Amino acid sequence: EDKVGHGTHCAGIILQVCPYADVHVYRVAQDDKGIDPKHVADALEDAIQENIDIVSMSFGWYDQDKHLQEVIEKAKDKGILMFAAHSNSGEWSDGGRFGRTFPARADEVIAIDSSDADGRPSSFNPSFESPMVRFIALGESVRSAYPINFPNDGDEEGYRRMSGNSVAAPVAAGIAGLILEFAR
Repeated sequence: EDKVGHGTHCAGIILQVCPYADVHVYRVAQDDKGIDPKHVADALEDAIQENIDIVSMSFGWYDQDKHLQEVIEKAKDKGILMFAAHSNSGEWSDGGRFGRTFPARADEVIAIDSSDADGRPSSFNPSFESPMVRFIALGESVRSAYPINFPNDGDEEGYRRMSGNSVAAPVAAGIAGLILEFAR
């Protein structure tokens, strides 16, 4: 049973963008109080063992986790494409340090920011000076699956519109899945 809804929404986005994807879901959050990097590292280890091609991560922390970084490096060595959302912190007076959340700031991960439907960068994207390569994908008002036991904000039951870099990351991962499917 989904107690948060965020992962369901993200998985639904991947399937909307890449309908023939074989999506593997790894529960890393038990509630909306936060995610332990150890659970993410364990899930990524499982993805490595299962020969997953693409990983989408719609979460982040201000501090880097050493063990998770090691597992990310291992996944990269196995050829796994990893996408991660930047935070939705917008501009910060310190130049956006807090917007560069981990794992999105890891060199082995493709960092994703959000845009509106017209391709304009979202106002909540982190703004910072950095040599880091950033990609932008649709991340505003994206409709996707949502648990039926949650309020639906006016959408049809089982669906909800959400915005954020965590919405843009699965859009980018889904596009990568389409490209990989075509290439094979």
